[in-house]
Amino acid sequence: MDLLYSTKSYAKVNLSLNVKWPPFSSGYHELSSVFQKVELHDKIEFYSLTAPESQAQSIYNTKKTYAGTSITIEIFYGYPVKLEGPLPYISIENNLIFKAIENFEEENRIALPIKHLFIKLTKHIPTGAGLGGGSSNAASTLKFCENLLLNHSKKENNFTNNFINKSIEEITESQLQIASKIGADVSFFYIADCAYMKGNGDKLVKHLPKLPFPIILLGGNEEISTAKIYQKFDENPQAFTAECSLAKLFEDYDNKKIDRYELAGALPRVMNNNFENIVCEMYPRIKYRIDTANNTPGIICALLTGTGSTSFAVCADELTANGFADYAKGFCNWVFVSLPKKNS
Repeated sequence: MDLLYSTKSYAKVNLSLNVKWPPFSSGYHELSSVFQKVELHDKIEFYSLTAPESQAQSIYNTKKTYAGTSITIEIFYGYPVKLEGPLPYISIENNLIFKAIENFEEENRIALPIKHLFIKLTKHIPTGAGLGGGSSNAASTLKFCENLLLNHSKKENNFTNNFINKSIEEITESQLQIASKIGADVSFFYIADCAYMKGNGDKLVKHLPKLPFPIILLGGNEEISTAKIYQKFDENPQAFTAECSLAKLFEDYDNKKIDRYELAGALPRVMNNNFENIVCEMYPRIKYRIDTANNTPGIICALLTGTGSTSFAVCADELTANGFADYAKGFCNWVFVSLPKKNS
């Protein structure tokens, strides 16, 4: 079994999220959001096999794509993911890594130049937490497929980050369509570290600089149905802000029109999530986590990400972040501090 490629697959938070009502005829809602990657990440390793190997701990059975590529996915779990009882079984065709490979082959009308691909996924991003773990895995897999074909065409064995560093103008519409077909926010993970997104969350408006402050992820064990939250939203639509003031604020900071302290002072006025009232009413523990953070000195702003269950707090500095993280362990199921470093 030969290792072809190893990569980190980062989580994201919604620094702002505005969802519009009524929905499109398709049932999807238009949204306006600023996404940013954080340091919490899964690890994905891609191996080439000459023949399928038996994996005693494998969750998934091996399955072939329509193009004939044999795929085996094995999942391991690390902090902060906590599992009780037997490992969950999810059919391989429902895994977004498998869907990414299958869609890539279908759209490019080609099979990957490997007969059997073994994928080891080490999960650190909790599922159903509003952090986009599955979509991030899919985007990382698409980048692997691109690199695999690129290196195969050049008859090279080493992988590069050339594709990852491409500008938006160099990424074709076809590539973005593959990403969007897998999931709405896969496009973001595919092309950006921090960005203002619209449409269903799949349309890039502009790249943005990353927030220059530590972010604490505050995790719970609530099992939240996104469909149910949207149903509640449709019954009681929340205010929609068409223009994203946060994106403009980031640009002003990047262009040195405002300094770090002015940015910190303005963030609480422009960071918002119009799912938050609905989710907090349904899940009081999430409200408690957000309120506790917002009432703590040194916390700039705390907010729900996506439809939850994770909330996050933007901190003035690393000292505040580490101190509050220790305190938050008393009322959170898990806590993670993400420092303002550049991800890929």
